[in-house]
Amino acid sequence: MFRHWIQHLPRTICLFAGSHALNEIGAIDWTDYFINVRTVRISFLDFDSALRLVTEPIPRFDLQYDSGLETAKELVRRLGCQPFLLQAAMSELVNHLNTLHRKTATQPDIDIAIEKLFDSQSTYFDHIWKTVTSEQEKEVLTAIIKQKPIREQHEPAIRSLIRKEVLRREDDGLVFCVPVFREWILKHQVS
Repeated sequence: MFRHWIQHLPRTICLFAGSHALNEIGAIDWTDYFINVRTVRISFLDFDSALRLVTEPIPRFDLQYDSGLETAKELVRRLGCQPFLLQAAMSELVNHLNTLHRKTATQPDIDIAIEKLFDSQSTYFDHIWKTVTSEQEKEVLTAIIKQKPIREQHEPAIRSLIRKEVLRREDDGLVFCVPVFREWILKHQVS
């Protein structure tokens, strides 16, 4: 049905969204069904957009940060500009500050919001750990966290984690794209 619509309805556009590329979805050769489709990869926000999201998500947003933008920048860095986590963490932060009847966030408030994020979004983190990453990829992530050497046979897992935007290469080696995911693994998976 979708293939027919894609090929024969000139004014119809179908949009399919998902967390996996078609070639990653097992048993069916989806390329035959989605013959004339274009894949558009949606990634993280750029730093300035992410900062704007945590400082001015709506006009006249009255949340302040105690050290100007430095606390807000640290929040963005820890969340790696990942839009879903930024919004979820901001929800936790605003709720936390509302319970205290305050409108200025401090670094300890950010830490509390991140801890609450681990609980409220545990299914998100669990999904990445249990479903998105293979056993070999988990070995790589654990080795990075424990600062152990990564073996050459782990290179395919590293490439996969980079493609999945879990890791990225920097001058000083492999780093987590979303540093709070590293924090979550340390707290919940690595002993």
